Amino acid sequence: MRDMEEVARILAVMRAKNRDFSQPERVQLLLERGVDEALDRVTGSALFADEAQLDECRLEVASWSQRGIQVVTLLDASYPQRLLSVREAPALLFYTGRLAGDDEAVAIVGSRDAGPRQCEAARAIAERAGTEHGLSVASGLAKGIDAAAHTGALDAGVRTVAIMGTPIDVTYPKENQPLRDRIEAADGLVLSQFTPGATTSRHTFPMRNVTMSGYSLATIVVAAGEHSGTRHQARRALAHSRNVILLSGVVYATEWAKEMASKPGVFVASSLGEISEAIETIQAHRRLLADSVAAL
Repeated sequence: MRDMEEVARILAVMRAKNRDFSQPERVQLLLERGVDEALDRVTGSALFADEAQLDECRLEVASWSQRGIQVVTLLDASYPQRLLSVREAPALLFYTGRLAGDDEAVAIVGSRDAGPRQCEAARAIAERAGTEHGLSVASGLAKGIDAAAHTGALDAGVRTVAIMGTPIDVTYPKENQPLRDRIEAADGLVLSQFTPGATTSRHTFPMRNVTMSGYSLATIVVAAGEHSGTRHQARRALAHSRNVILLSGVVYATEWAKEMASKPGVFVASSLGEISEAIETIQAHRRLLADSVAAL
């Protein structure tokens, strides 16, 4: 774990009661000004204001260390660099498995109640994303499409990343604990932005989807309903300047996907081959962009 005092001070920055600073604004303060100045700006004094709350943060961080819980801060070189580029980047990430700051992943998401053919499609997409395109596979460890994507990656020897809507010390659903164990044992990663012991609510899962979008270079929507939470991730992906690949069945079945299909950065695919072509186009564009930045 990073220096516990610094982790505690970052936690205090994010928890301090000050309506003048949103969570994204606090993240930017940390990145641009460092921990002490951010704490000074948010609480009034880096050393003395709200000392009781800072002490509470120190005790909480010490308990994580005692329990062997691993945490990475947005100031660490090992923090996922792609995620760091979005304004909603969490200040702290908790994890098990192997963290890789330069991980290149594609998110595969969809309905929890997807049918067998849709789940098989998710497994096949995950395998191809890793074996043919060299990408990790990110998903949310939920039932349905998420579990199928993780399983497809694991069965093909592809690295997979589970980004959870629960704290790191809670596996949801419980029946996916064996799947989580496989991910951790196979050089994968289980990641959460929620502090250990935090309460899970209906809001934490959309927050997780925002983080998954930021972590990934693109989001592939395999199956979704009209009011699916998956649409939230697809929309955030576009806001993050990420690409979205919609399977044609999703476009056919939902109005939100029909509307999204015509937007820049969105691909509609009807087969594995078309998904591969879209991923190749996305990767080529990213390489060109990186080369342009490097040349400046």
